[in-house]
Amino acid sequence: VIARIDSRPSLPKISVPTLVLVGDRDPVTPPDLSEEMAAAIPNARLVVVKRCGHGSTLEQPEAVNLALTEWITG
Repeated sequence: VIARIDSRPSLPKISVPTLVLVGDRDPVTPPDLSEEMAAAIPNARLVVVKRCGHGSTLEQPEAVNLALTEWITG
């Protein structure tokens, strides 16, 4: 992961509906980096899940399912 190429310059080229979901306590992809990603992707939606780390689907499955459902049906 450390040697992986930085994909941030290509984010503005994303042209499909995009949800950026992050836990408010995520040490791997902190909320400020997720905010940066969402801001760079046209029309992206950002959801910050409370009391959640990096394993959002395991830590807060109800909140994640709700966010996904709202995004899909949006």
